[in-house]
Amino acid sequence: MHNPEDQDQDPVLANNDEYTKGGEHGWVGNAIASYTIVFEDEAQLKRFYKFMKKCKRIYPYKRTIGEAIDLYLQEFVMNQDANN
Repeated sequence: MHNPEDQDQDPVLANNDEYTKGGEHGWVGNAIASYTIVFEDEAQLKRFYKFMKKCKRIYPYKRTIGEAIDLYLQEFVMNQDANN
């Protein structure tokens, strides 16, 4: 069970719109994969949460944070690699 105070830090836990309500992770569907990320310190974790919030803000219409991160990577990371 998650601590309600964690919602201030974790943008996934804070997701409470009607479109994505569902299972434990906020969406009912078939996940392709999941990944556990280990951070070395709290600063790294906070930067990651900030990045996730940015992705959700840029792509509010995406159903999962995975979709939003993937689109961000396609638009901003992969395009930069192709231009270099």
